[in-house]
Amino acid sequence: GFSTDLFSYLFGSVSAVSRQDLWIVIVIAIVVIAFISLFYKELFVSSFDAEYARASGLRTKAIHMLFMVITALVIAASMRIVGILLVSSLITLPVAAAIRLAKSFKQTIIYAIIFGETAVLVGLVTAFYLNLAPGGTIVITSIIILLMAMLIKKIATKRSV
Repeated sequence: GFSTDLFSYLFGSVSAVSRQDLWIVIVIAIVVIAFISLFYKELFVSSFDAEYARASGLRTKAIHMLFMVITALVIAASMRIVGILLVSSLITLPVAAAIRLAKSFKQTIIYAIIFGETAVLVGLVTAFYLNLAPGGTIVITSIIILLMAMLIKKIATKRSV
């Protein structure tokens, strides 16, 4: 019925994911990896100093527009799994945890990918065995990862002082 479909789009449903959705996610993942590989330096420079990037001849508006399109593709692909309401937290929480622990831009990207994938895998397995909504379980897992990263950072700064 309508309410079941509404809840699966709001909060996510693994059973709503079809084989076609899986292929779409794989294609989008390849596009994202290619985009980051091709425009890594441009993304790095424009992230930290947009004025310098413009002054050095980078087309920051075009790169920014491509980045927004890539982000929209990722959001559209992840809506069926984690739900519309929880997509933003899945995008921001792994990055927030990565920023706490990483020492470079590249390390932040790698940690964010690891934390995001870990949250999705642990969240999906936990949701399956405990009969919970996968979107909420993934986000709670992301929050736990963020809290652990904050704790590790706090312990590391206390030891260095």
